Amino acid sequence: MEDELRYYEIRMKELDHLLSQAKSNTLSGLISTAKHETEKSVSQLLEIRRGTLTYLAGYRQNNQVRIRKYSELLDLFIEKTNEFKTLVLPPDIRNSLSDFYSQQVTEIQKRLKLEADMNDLVFKTYPFCAQEFSRVLLEMIFKPKTSSFNYETIIDVLNYIAGKLLPGLDELKMVSNFPVSVRKKTFAKSGDKILTYLEQYVDVLEKWQVLGQVYMKILID
Repeated sequence: MEDELRYYEIRMKELDHLLSQAKSNTLSGLISTAKHETEKSVSQLLEIRRGTLTYLAGYRQNNQVRIRKYSELLDLFIEKTNEFKTLVLPPDIRNSLSDFYSQQVTEIQKRLKLEADMNDLVFKTYPFCAQEFSRVLLEMIFKPKTSSFNYETIIDVLNYIAGKLLPGLDELKMVSNFPVSVRKKTFAKSGDKILTYLEQYVDVLEKWQVLGQVYMKILID
């Protein structure tokens, strides 16, 4: 993480330099906002990483408890199945008991498989989500220089995360399909590339934070 944060440190130095050279209140205000949102996003990234690790540790523990209970129940039904086979019973009762225990064993085996499959899915999905949050923030938002900052591509990736990666919640319908900010067009007409860049930069940080908040809510819930 320390090595990755060099992009954050470089970006903050660039913003500090821009602020020292700013000659208008509009530019100074945008730079100050950009600095604030940059720091806020890094703090949120750390929360996402810590939250993911905490969630996975808790999930693993609960999953192991559930698997142990199902395994004990499975052993019990198998034991009971073997017991009644040694008893002298009327055929109809024997058949009924045999069907009952067979159904129970089958259902428990399905539950055990489901728990194993869910465990695999959780440990693939959540670490990948956390990794994507990190990659977008550090590699796509912080790292690029002004001239290579690709606003539309970042928006596309954020929409992909909202629509494809995050486990489903109703809130995702509110944050998916992020539109390109109309403010971009306003400053693009002015011809001021720095203002355009700063507006785009702040805009993607705000959208990234919204997704991060949804992700953290998923972990907490």
